[in-house]
Amino acid sequence: MTVKVQSDASAATQPTPTSTTSAGSDIRGTQPSLLGTWQCQIQQGGQTISGVWVFESESRLLVDGALFTYAVVPEGIRIGVVTYSLNLAGDSLALTDPAGTLFQCSRATGSTTAPQDISQAVDLVEGRTYQEGTLVRVPVLGITFQIPVGWTGALVPGSNVMVLGAETRQGGVVFITGQPGTSVATVMVALSQPTPLDQTTVLTPTVEPQIQGEWVVATYAGTQGGTPLAGIAAAMVHPEGRGVSYLAAGPASDAEYYIGLVVQLIDSTESSATAQGSTANAPQQSDSGATLLAQQWTDFLAGMRVTYMSTFTSGDVDTGFVGSSTRNGLFLCGDGRFFYTENNETFVDSAGTSGASGGPGSGSSQWRVITQGESVGLELRWSSGNVNVLLLEYEGGETYLDVERHFVTGDNPYC
Repeated sequence: MTVKVQSDASAATQPTPTSTTSAGSDIRGTQPSLLGTWQCQIQQGGQTISGVWVFESESRLLVDGALFTYAVVPEGIRIGVVTYSLNLAGDSLALTDPAGTLFQCSRATGSTTAPQDISQAVDLVEGRTYQEGTLVRVPVLGITFQIPVGWTGALVPGSNVMVLGAETRQGGVVFITGQPGTSVATVMVALSQPTPLDQTTVLTPTVEPQIQGEWVVATYAGTQGGTPLAGIAAAMVHPEGRGVSYLAAGPASDAEYYIGLVVQLIDSTESSATAQGSTANAPQQSDSGATLLAQQWTDFLAGMRVTYMSTFTSGDVDTGFVGSSTRNGLFLCGDGRFFYTENNETFVDSAGTSGASGGPGSGSSQWRVITQGESVGLELRWSSGNVNVLLLEYEGGETYLDVERHFVTGDNPYC
């Protein structure tokens, strides 16, 4: 697949989804793109020798897993120290070395490092780390994909999100999210929203999402510690409503690399029948929480402390002061439990006297994130049987619950 991104740099950061790609351009501009995976072969000694070439970025090439640097030059393409003539037309690529050997390549549609044998895929389960080149199967979704070269990853406990990291890619991350029940419209809305990478870093859409075949593609920008970031997301929705999304992000200077990384994941993705009745690998989700948007918020809040604080005072120096302070804390665990503490204090200062009243209270129940269209809510199911839903919003780097500012921090002693 050739991923396209819209070239209008002036697009609004809060886009309206669209279903057209006519305004888009290829990831390398108006020219055909080398980025992605190619099945190549040469004729040698009367035999056909095949291999897989992966153009990871504008300068990195993997030939059957071996790393080379390359550059497009006026004479063609220089790989290492050898210059080849180059003929690139859509999904066909031909290179000829100085000795006249012809390399004929076609863009791959289902491979990243070698022709895939789906029977060799391993199931995605908690507690296991998956190395580069591993074919990973999600039985409940009927999805198989391959871990890119140089990356390893694992499933986040209690979620349907796999996180990949690479030792050689500082500041880079890949999120792979299962979609057990969704639609193209839902995905379009989700990819139009700001995406939190962690508690302090948020990616903002740069253009409106684009439908490209069976994939929806979006691009993002942000900053982390003063370093500009770039991100690209691609989500596939099967007609049955199941699918997968890939989000890769890292320093903006390596934007082309991360685009190529998503292209590799797309090219490796295979869809088949789901494993009916399988629950061992089923994502922990609910009927109204199974959206990309809900999962992004769940990832943002899981394991965190959400605190609300307020103060009130009245009176003056002559009559004395009366004041109150409120500090409520929600402690959201990754396994769906939550704890609640409440601290209220009242202060009285009249003729030199003072006092305080109030104290903490706590309890444990269940929480989840739910969505309805573009709206997101935090559902709290208390052990008493009561249910509350609080509107979730993120604006200007701040988190709001029911329009009240809350502070999301990592100091969670309960889980």
